[in-house]
Amino acid sequence: MERERKVWNEHKDLLLAGERAKFEEEKISLLKDLQQQLNVERERSQRLEQKLYDAQMVEFLYSIL
Repeated sequence: MERERKVWNEHKDLLLAGERAKFEEEKISLLKDLQQQLNVERERSQRLEQKLYDAQMVEFLYSIL
């Protein structure tokens, strides 16, 4: 009975370790996806800010003509 309990506990520990490893891999993957999405949104924001600046410059130039 003691041996069976020891084998079961070792098996349970291996299962838990496997689940923890899967969880960590998934967490890392999700963080990478979020970082990539953040970079895409930063670039989009920078392009929009540049378009706004350009539009304001054109408007200013037309106003002084």
